Amino acid sequence: MKLQKLSIRDFRGIESLDLDFTDELGLIRDRIPIVGPNTSGKTSVCRSK
Repeated sequence: MKLQKLSIRDFRGIESLDLDFTDELGLIRDRIPIVGPNTSGKTSVCRSK
């Protein structure tokens, strides 16, 4: 199963976040890197289930 979209509301330090995992052709991507500096919320995005 692949994620097409992800919405997070009021979780830890994230007030509102909408992510779309499709490419320019509308195909769902195989891998999505989540990168950023320390304390930017990467772990909160990866652990929101």
